[in-house]
Amino acid sequence: MEIVGADGSKLALKSGSKTTFGRGSGFNTDDRTVSRRHVELELETLVDENGETRTEEPSVSFEVTGLNPVWVRRGTNGEIKVFNSSDKGRLENGDWICVSGRVPVWFVLKKTEENGKEERDLGSESGAESVDIEDIDPVK
Repeated sequence: MEIVGADGSKLALKSGSKTTFGRGSGFNTDDRTVSRRHVELELETLVDENGETRTEEPSVSFEVTGLNPVWVRRGTNGEIKVFNSSDKGRLENGDWICVSGRVPVWFVLKKTEENGKEERDLGSESGAESVDIEDIDPVK
């Protein structure tokens, strides 16, 4: 899962670890109402008590750790809810979150497409390792 901002910024969320989201951590803003550690996000592990992967959509739990509120807009019905400092909540795939009332930038929670993809060694596929660059003049 990842948080993708309307400004193009992205923040990947890793299962089982907390991710700090705020000014300079996840996106850049000069808005001083956004704390550096404004929200703690945690991607919940989709494993049942038997160690089997569950089939439902993953979700992200969060806690507002900054002084100012955050706004969450549900992807299903567009309902907006305000979460104040120390409040806890949950984000589902397609939900939106905003951490600034002064300079609002909305971020959507999306599934990444990394799951199931294998890593490839791009160098061996491109043939770049066999190029002789000794005779190339970088000035020309």
